[in-house]
Amino acid sequence: MKPTERQQFTQIREQFFTGRAIFLLGPRDGGKQAFLNALLQEVSQRAELSADNVLMLNGEDPDQRSRARSLSAKKLLEQRPLLKVLCFLEVQRFPEIDTLTREILAAHPDLQLLFLSSSRNDTVVRLQEACAGRRATFHVLPPAMAEHPSDLNQSMVHGRYPSALEDPASASLHLQQILRQTIQKEVLHSGEIRKPDVLDDLLVLLARNLGNELIIRDLFLALDLDPKTILRYIGLLEKAFLVFRVPSYFGFLENEVTASRKLYFYDNGIRNAILGAYQPVTVRPDAPALWENFLVSERLKQLNARRERVGVHYWRSTQRQEVSYLEKREEGISAWQFNWQGKKPVRFPKTFTKNYGPVAQEEVRPDNFHDFLGIVPMERVAVPAGEAMTTSMFRNVLADLRKKPGK
Repeated sequence: MKPTERQQFTQIREQFFTGRAIFLLGPRDGGKQAFLNALLQEVSQRAELSADNVLMLNGEDPDQRSRARSLSAKKLLEQRPLLKVLCFLEVQRFPEIDTLTREILAAHPDLQLLFLSSSRNDTVVRLQEACAGRRATFHVLPPAMAEHPSDLNQSMVHGRYPSALEDPASASLHLQQILRQTIQKEVLHSGEIRKPDVLDDLLVLLARNLGNELIIRDLFLALDLDPKTILRYIGLLEKAFLVFRVPSYFGFLENEVTASRKLYFYDNGIRNAILGAYQPVTVRPDAPALWENFLVSERLKQLNARRERVGVHYWRSTQRQEVSYLEKREEGISAWQFNWQGKKPVRFPKTFTKNYGPVAQEEVRPDNFHDFLGIVPMERVAVPAGEAMTTSMFRNVLADLRKKPGK
């Protein structure tokens, strides 16, 4: 799909020339560069920008890193007096970029700054602090199924990375390359991993543990690595947009699990690439775990695209009663049970419903997951008799759906 068709495109475009630095953060090869190219093309047409008005510096190019290191705000505008847009690609590779950014914001507030990063490392954190009060941050994740509908098996096995969607026949090769480059450039490059082999073992254990709570003690026993180091390694994987953690929800009940977390992968394809497992979901014993990861990661994209801030949790009691997923808003708690088999209903624990009184509760199955993820199934789209569904017609339906509040 074209970046201009994605939900975030208009949101980002509207931030141009508002005095704010624009941050596009997200996984490597997840679509940030395509977003930037499309944005610059459209903004250039509207604002009549020429090549002299735009400068891009790539942090993975040693010469360009050196050039940025020697720049000052004054020297930059002396060299490029017509400059209106300054882009830093893989900005996490520019160690002192926050100093230059402060100078530019002070001396040339009309210059539009764009920062793309495949990591939330310390450099990016300092840079965001330098732009405090004058930044707009967007997380650009692989296309959601609501944006680019595709086969459910493909999404659960090969994931949603653009290269996997565009070339499904070679999806496993694309995923292996993305995983390898992300580990090398965003995790190992940090210098904080002293045992790369142990990191590989950790990734395998995390992938196999999908759908279960994260028990650091079990990882400690399996890896012979102290808990602090394990948490630090997981933190680096989070900064590289490979995994994220969801905390358990707890309140005042004695028999509920507290201060626990589940770990999910941003993309099912990356999880399966770690294990080298690409079999169809119909023959996989881990299908329920893949189903859960798919739903949670896709829901995260939906909330992200809407720029909606909600508390995301799961709930579990010490008697192993569980609620798969819940969202906490001001108006109350909405709860969902994930049911891959779809044959026997998964009931909500009375302990949970009685004490927390969710304002909404639903079961999500393969035959009804579209509502949970804001997807319009083709069979629901009304098409005039004698006409074929066109791409533009389907886009219009999606656009109408996005205007409606989420469940």
